[in-house]
Amino acid sequence: MPKLLPADELLAANGLEGTLLQRRVPDRLRGRIASLDFFVLLLPLSMALAGPAGAVFGLTAVFVVAGVGPAVVSLLVVYFGRMPSDEIAHPLDHPVTPADSPTAA
Repeated sequence: MPKLLPADELLAANGLEGTLLQRRVPDRLRGRIASLDFFVLLLPLSMALAGPAGAVFGLTAVFVVAGVGPAVVSLLVVYFGRMPSDEIAHPLDHPVTPADSPTAA
């Protein structure tokens, strides 16, 4: 049985996103940002675009974009979002201290 690479990418991205959400978003805003992220942006948008894109471009093209697109977007986000410098400033392998917490600001 073939390995489903897009599903693996999605699981890895969700784990990283959840970790960053908990570490970098202030406690008082975490629930709002998480619900906005999932229910407002991702779920309805993907449902609204999947059917028409499949009808216009064909299912093969949609699945290729769905498989390759996240990898390309991930690389762009890492490069243009300055993720390495944020990781150096806030390493995930160190416990968060009250002074490092986003709620301390």
